[in-house]
Amino acid sequence: MIAFVLVVAVLVAAIAGLIGSNTAREAAQKEHAQLEEELTLQIEQLEQERDELQALYDQAIASGGASAGATSDGPTIEIDVDDTVASARAQLQDAIDSAKAWLDSDAGQAMQGHVRLALQNAIDIASRLIEESGIADPQTYIDAANAITAIIDEETAENAQEAQDAQQ
Repeated sequence: MIAFVLVVAVLVAAIAGLIGSNTAREAAQKEHAQLEEELTLQIEQLEQERDELQALYDQAIASGGASAGATSDGPTIEIDVDDTVASARAQLQDAIDSAKAWLDSDAGQAMQGHVRLALQNAIDIASRLIEESGIADPQTYIDAANAITAIIDEETAENAQEAQDAQQ
């Protein structure tokens, strides 16, 4: 009889353990599903931001002309198409330095995250061009400078429009 009671007690304890482990497993599965859903949303957001950055970069490259200027809040970069490679390269370095300084300014600090990333990406690409040797076409440097300037111009114009809208 004592053996029977012990066997029943062990079985009851085992069943209680199984019930507890099932409850814990269900809670873990729910947590896993929530984490998976959050991760999916974060991936979708990152993909959207990547697409926006690519569009900004493409727009900056497409809108780049022979000269680019910024408003009074941003750097002004004038590049003549007939410049020599060395001159265009030096002016690209100036554009990089101006953009870095602008990022550190109040206007640059107020930029939205995806715009800052687009500008930083353009600066990084331009910096790699400066380090690269053997580039014989000044247009390569001009396009990179225009990409940097276009991002700053667009952000500056948007900020000016927002300020004007706020005043009205």
